[in-house]
Amino acid sequence: MRFRLRTLLIVLAWVGLVCVAVRQPTWYWALAVFFSAAIALATSALAIIYRRGQTRAFAVGFLLLGGSIFVLLLLPTDSRLSPKGNVDQIGMLLFQQIHPQAKDLAPLFGLHTIVNSVVVILLGVMGGAIAQVIHAAPQKED
Repeated sequence: MRFRLRTLLIVLAWVGLVCVAVRQPTWYWALAVFFSAAIALATSALAIIYRRGQTRAFAVGFLLLGGSIFVLLLLPTDSRLSPKGNVDQIGMLLFQQIHPQAKDLAPLFGLHTIVNSVVVILLGVMGGAIAQVIHAAPQKED
């Protein structure tokens, strides 16, 4: 699998943004990571329309899996379909590891948004990779 330099730079910038946001989980950083996830989903919709082949397959998988998780994470926590409880536990554990002496849990709300957005992107990439593998598999003729 080959990557273009531009793609690697975008991924590196996103990882840097997430690292800074997790280190200081303010609402500004949380919104930056949230909007990066929303922009990635919107961009994948455009790629579905205007691209072909492997790129379109990746975009379809990214939008289907990432978008469905995005919608599920926007549901209220008391909904039976919402995975927020599990994702929020991951955020709490991450916050306690990075800030062991913290008494104020106010930044934790921003961290929940950051973790939710990262989960959307990572599962979207996983869906895109699965879609590319399915697209590349040989088709049987009936």
